[in-house]
Amino acid sequence: MATDSKSITTVLVERARQGDKSAEHELFTLLRARFEWIARQKVRYAEDCEDIVQDALASIAGCYRNIEIRVSFSAWAVTVLRNEIMDYYRSSERRQTDNMEDADSVVLSGETANPLLKSHLLDCLRKVNKANRRHARMLVLKYMGFEFSEICAKLKLKRNNAYSVLNRARTMLEDCLDKKRQTI
Repeated sequence: MATDSKSITTVLVERARQGDKSAEHELFTLLRARFEWIARQKVRYAEDCEDIVQDALASIAGCYRNIEIRVSFSAWAVTVLRNEIMDYYRSSERRQTDNMEDADSVVLSGETANPLLKSHLLDCLRKVNKANRRHARMLVLKYMGFEFSEICAKLKLKRNNAYSVLNRARTMLEDCLDKKRQTI
């Protein structure tokens, strides 16, 4: 088993590289469990998480025996996973939009939503956009399912400031929707 100076992962990698199939199976079982947890923290949809984890494990399985890893195997493997997650976000349809017209298609995508509510919501989003573009973008990105850390990065906000922006944006939207309800 593992000595004090080597982690279990390092020992499993060494044994797997020598052709030990049981060590390889145990290594990838450990990686899968860790990767699923990490991916679930970063990706909203479970099906997408499974695909990302599977792609990362396949990449690792295809090359770990033949490459020189200059950092710990675990750090390298997590980097492979993170790259898969970044590729997912780059290629997904959840890209950041620069104009509010794209928000129309997001809001209008629900088939069962009340048409009057959709109309009011779009009007209010446009008003929020006129008042403060950053507030409107925050609402759209949140609605699109981006993680809060991603929203902070996209809007170049610190986490505390982003919470304030989100709270103000929601308040502006609620106030506008309340005014719309009162006129009905």
